[in-house]
Amino acid sequence: MISWARVNELMDEIGQEAFEEVATLFLEEFEAKLAMLTGRESAADMADAMHFLKGSATNLGFADVAAQVSLNETSARVGLPVDLPALRTLYTQSKGCFLTGLARGAAA
Repeated sequence: MISWARVNELMDEIGQEAFEEVATLFLEEFEAKLAMLTGRESAADMADAMHFLKGSATNLGFADVAAQVSLNETSARVGLPVDLPALRTLYTQSKGCFLTGLARGAAA
């Protein structure tokens, strides 16, 4: 669900304090972007939103979310619907895993 190797890599690159700031910003921006989506966006707008979310998820190690968003981006680009409820559920599960793992030192 979470690529702890990516989390560790990012921590090593930017340091613990900056990582905490980046993680907080990621969670806030991801949730805000996801909350804004209604499913009634144009295919191009949905694809752009999925692209943004994919990059964010990949950068912070949310591997399963990134994979799902990538599939959604592909679907949106060809005009197929995106399953926002499933994405929201997966993100919530991944966020829980991420926060629990950090608290337990999984990234250490």
